[in-house]
Amino acid sequence: MYKAYTRPTHPSAIKTNSDIDFLIVGSGLAGSCTAWKLEQLGLSYRIFNDPNRDAASETAAGFINPITGKWMTKSWQIDQLLPAAKDFYSTLEHKLQCSIYHPLAIRRYFIRATDAVRALRKIKNPRFSPYLKTVLPRGERACAIEDSYGSLIISQGQWVDVPEFLHQLKSYFKKKASLIEGAFDCAQLKPLDPLGQSGWTYRGLKAKRVVFCQGIHSRENPFFKHLNLKPIKGELLTLELPELHLSPGLYHKKHWLQALPNACAEAAGRSHRFRLGASYEEGVSDLTPSSSAKKSLLKSLEAMTDRRPRILEHKVGIRPYTEDAQPLIAQHPQYPSLYVINGLGSKGTASAPYLARQLLQKLGYSD
Repeated sequence: MYKAYTRPTHPSAIKTNSDIDFLIVGSGLAGSCTAWKLEQLGLSYRIFNDPNRDAASETAAGFINPITGKWMTKSWQIDQLLPAAKDFYSTLEHKLQCSIYHPLAIRRYFIRATDAVRALRKIKNPRFSPYLKTVLPRGERACAIEDSYGSLIISQGQWVDVPEFLHQLKSYFKKKASLIEGAFDCAQLKPLDPLGQSGWTYRGLKAKRVVFCQGIHSRENPFFKHLNLKPIKGELLTLELPELHLSPGLYHKKHWLQALPNACAEAAGRSHRFRLGASYEEGVSDLTPSSSAKKSLLKSLEAMTDRRPRILEHKVGIRPYTEDAQPLIAQHPQYPSLYVINGLGSKGTASAPYLARQLLQKLGYSD
């Protein structure tokens, strides 16, 4: 299978009639959120989008799940991230007249008896009570998912339709003449003084600051190679399961199964199209769909239901992780006007708006 080639913008096509405040390299979740925040603050910017480079954001699941992991812990900084995400995406929906941010019902099925004991203990903890709603005994509120040990209802889950989000913003940036299509060549980025304090020039375009939001491709960036990002390969399947009738939401049992909203009125609120994911391969950056990952995901599905799926799509994304698995904002040690936002991992929809805001606040800009 060959990927269509998009002709990059010729350097002479970059508008150079005035200096700009920010140059953003990368138009995934981090870059797009940063550009939108700049737009709302009235700051000038250009954002680079390389259409011939695979981006993890294009395959992101888009979930904001407050409770994650084997031990049912709170997601990193979720108390701060959740309100920031709600404000960000709701404002964007209103201004662009689009629908991208949706409440997500989450039901987590226990895979051992001790899971229920742990959940009952945590639900009494004030730190967890805003997100842990109800522990259901085995068989209660039965649906088509196999239920051996009971389940947990998690509240305040959200789902961002990431492809639609990126499409809406790219269209907006393009109309504003702020989007530059094409590969970014770091060798062409030059400081205006020895430390870049006066800004940077890129093929005639002058910017006061540069923010790199390149995901795993930052490993090729000569300015930020020292970050030591590691790749995590994640794969997900889009399925059709006509005999599995579930209300739209997220059902978790080892892996997650998302029942997608169905546009058909006759479906009466039930879904027969699903996404199943995600696999996890540390240190792997190969974008080829893996038969072993597909087999593992389908085996996980068998533990949920005996319905037979039809595979519609098999997607692969390479997510960047830091050593401590937490996202980062970094300033270059030699050039103080160069920044990077990276390491969003699988929680980019929650962390990207927050990180963009944190960076701009650090630079003295507030909402």
